[in-house]
Amino acid sequence: MSDVESRNRRTLGRRDLLLPMLEDAGAWHTAELAFCFDNTARCAQGTGNGPRAQALARKMATAWASFARTGNPSQPGLPWASFDPDRSPTMVFDDDCRMVDDPEAEARKILLG
Repeated sequence: MSDVESRNRRTLGRRDLLLPMLEDAGAWHTAELAFCFDNTARCAQGTGNGPRAQALARKMATAWASFARTGNPSQPGLPWASFDPDRSPTMVFDDDCRMVDDPEAEARKILLG
């Protein structure tokens, strides 16, 4: 954990975006990079590069830039809760980005024993 991250107790979350053209593609290694760098056009075959993908990329890239600059990924209209191990708040990146408490609780508990 970085010093900035530990001071601010914030972590970056997950991205959930299902595009009709990619319904059966699932997740793949590096799938989030086009969104993190707000460059969905460069990877249009994997992002669709439509208005939904572009809007999500702007939100995700802004969160990364804010986190790198200040240690806090919050942005206007998209507040980011501090991490709490009892709740495991996670940012879900989707058409409607939102904080969700422990969205993969069952799988996490199985993996961690």
